[in-house]
Amino acid sequence: MLWVPAVGPAYAGLSAGKRANVCVWPKRTLPRCASCPPMPQVFSEQALPPDILQRASLAGSEYAWRIQDIPDVIAAARAANLISVGGQLQFRLPDGGTCECYWVDVDTYKSVDKALPWSERVNRTAEVALRDFEALQERFDFVAEGRVGFASYLDALVAQGRDPADSMCFVWYVLSEDAEKAIKV
Repeated sequence: MLWVPAVGPAYAGLSAGKRANVCVWPKRTLPRCASCPPMPQVFSEQALPPDILQRASLAGSEYAWRIQDIPDVIAAARAANLISVGGQLQFRLPDGGTCECYWVDVDTYKSVDKALPWSERVNRTAEVALRDFEALQERFDFVAEGRVGFASYLDALVAQGRDPADSMCFVWYVLSEDAEKAIKV
């Protein structure tokens, strides 16, 4: 899979070489830095219901959904006793490339206390994830943000008669209790 280097406001102070190797846990398809926790071999997204997984795009080991599907993914994760970790805006290109807008993200690990009992974390991460995701949609024009970092790629889609919004999705990570325990080992 081709990964377009990370660019945008969040990476303004990094050299091009460092941007290309940025680690954003729980990213699974880019090399991780030494400080990132190991990822479990079985990914928790597989515990989501089949109807939710069927709506997803799978690239490598990352599931992504259309923007309008994310509230359903959050609800399904809650029903499956999974915490919603969050995710990032992506444009998945027809040639297999991915443009990831790292700065347009939801990260419940920043705001939900990991010391809470699991069931409370499941509920709290669902609430925070939905709230933060809705706030992102109000704060950003997602296609415009894609153009900030990846104008040439999105312009190429337009030149081919494609709408960049059709390539737009949101990677969403969930975590089971067993997977989290495996990470902490």
